[in-house]
Amino acid sequence: MESTLSFLAGVGVGAGLMYALDPQMGQRRRAQARDTVQELWHDARKEVDGLTHDVSRRASEAVSALHGDWSPTTRLLAGVVGSGLLAFGFTQRFPTACIFGTVGAAVLGCAATNYGPADLLPERVRS
Repeated sequence: MESTLSFLAGVGVGAGLMYALDPQMGQRRRAQARDTVQELWHDARKEVDGLTHDVSRRASEAVSALHGDWSPTTRLLAGVVGSGLLAFGFTQRFPTACIFGTVGAAVLGCAATNYGPADLLPERVRS
């Protein structure tokens, strides 16, 4: 079975090399392949840029939601999520535990006090 797969892989690589290095049409095929790869790269970059823009927009919306004056339902939900993150952090090892524990404690603290992170800053820094 392994030797059959090796043989088929060798046949595939050989056929691909013959196709790309053909003296009559090889240069045209390589140019088409290069153009296709460049087009795919351009499309991928465009998608990544769009995704980056969308994520940054959603993150700014999420940060603006962290200001105080939450409704009781939002505070309860944030308290449950913060407690869950904090508890999950206690079950993990070093880097993961610190990240989840800190975020969980911060969300739980905001829910318990109804103060957002921006509310803890001095007035001159907020504006």
